[in-house]
Amino acid sequence: MAGPYEGSLRLPFLVRWPAQIPANRVSNEIMHAVDLFATLASWTGGTIPKERTIDGVDQSALLMGQSETSTRDSVMIYIGNELFGVKWRNRKLLLKGMDENHMVKTSPYPANDDLIVDPKEEESSLKRTEDNPHTRTLCQNPACMAYSYRCGTRDHHYCGEFF
Repeated sequence: MAGPYEGSLRLPFLVRWPAQIPANRVSNEIMHAVDLFATLASWTGGTIPKERTIDGVDQSALLMGQSETSTRDSVMIYIGNELFGVKWRNRKLLLKGMDENHMVKTSPYPANDDLIVDPKEEESSLKRTEDNPHTRTLCQNPACMAYSYRCGTRDHHYCGEFF
């Protein structure tokens, strides 16, 4: 079973169409597999059914080098029929994760990861274990409700407290 982390979501995609798609172009934009339907329909003159919702969006401008940005800025992360989270631009909110045995791991609070700061999601709260020294918990100050990070021997709190 694939997981909700970038290693199973972020995959290479190669496309070649001489004289239509610029060669050697690299992009880090979001494109989903369901976008191929709308894109190929656009390229071939096909029509998208109107009587039902189609999740894909036309990515022709991105692929043909007419735009540097994707027409998609988010993607819902499902594994089977379960919603695990959502990716929006360079942020990801995960409601569930996977442990080292590929079992579903739920958390009492969602992980909100910045993929620019932590592209491998190594600091994701849903990946932390007792063996990992970087753990995140709610601050013990009831007035704070911020997260604290244990790093080495000190807990660092966003409210400025240390203990």
